[in-house]
Amino acid sequence: MKHSLAISLAAAIGISMIPIAVPAQPDRQLVKQFRDGFERGCNQGKTEEVSNQRRYCNCMANSFQSRYTGKELSAISQAATGLGDNGPSIVNLMMTPEARACNAKY
Repeated sequence: MKHSLAISLAAAIGISMIPIAVPAQPDRQLVKQFRDGFERGCNQGKTEEVSNQRRYCNCMANSFQSRYTGKELSAISQAATGLGDNGPSIVNLMMTPEARACNAKY
């Protein structure tokens, strides 16, 4: 999978390490935290065959946001963190169809 996607996932995982049981965290806040971390990491890289990295990253963030709730993103982040260096690879695999679609657009 794409190197920059792994970087952005690693950034999002690091920022999104919020326990699911945090009572004062509204779902939209969890989504925003994940999205902000993901886009920050994604925009630091360069995805192969993508001419507009910023739009690609936005497309991928939209894909995560439309596919998962904030609590799900938090749980995915926690699970991926527990897998260490393999965590982003698993999430990349889960998001392969979305990454292909975003790659084709940008």
